[in-house]
Amino acid sequence: MKNFYEPLKETNLGAEKQFQKEGREVIGMNQSKTVEVVPEGKGIELFTAGTNGCNLVIVMAKKDSGEVFAHLSHFDSIHLAEQITELQKLIDKKIDNLSLTIITPGDYVKKGERYVMETTPDSQKVTEEISAIVESVKEKTIKVLPYSTMLSAGETRETRFRISRKKDKISAQIVWWDGTETL
Repeated sequence: MKNFYEPLKETNLGAEKQFQKEGREVIGMNQSKTVEVVPEGKGIELFTAGTNGCNLVIVMAKKDSGEVFAHLSHFDSIHLAEQITELQKLIDKKIDNLSLTIITPGDYVKKGERYVMETTPDSQKVTEEISAIVESVKEKTIKVLPYSTMLSAGETRETRFRISRKKDKISAQIVWWDGTETL
């Protein structure tokens, strides 16, 4: 019997093989990927799917020497230590500047007349532990995007991290099921 928490080889969306054919990097559950973004390259797209209760960590990192890295990890909370280890490997490259986005489970909380999405206590702990790893980086931006774990029938959750570089100009964008974020 397959262990539920083993890294997924395929997403349940059936899109993985199509994305691989198109040259995209696919990251399954409890997996991560860090790639160097080369100048004048065709750009990179990291893709993951099936996010429901998991934490996504998306990083655009730069060194003063000019190297640029893209990182995406998709882990459930049970494997937080592994997710932190993978992020630490990137930080160990002596990163000088980074933009870190954490997409994490949240709940709606009533604030006055409205409901707003906020991180849960468990997600807040995850966010604090992940943020502590990047404390040594000189310049950093950290963004936390909580999401509802309630799925509608037939809903899929895909996330793409697109990054390209032309000389010193870097373009990075996160496209996820709840919107688009430009880094």
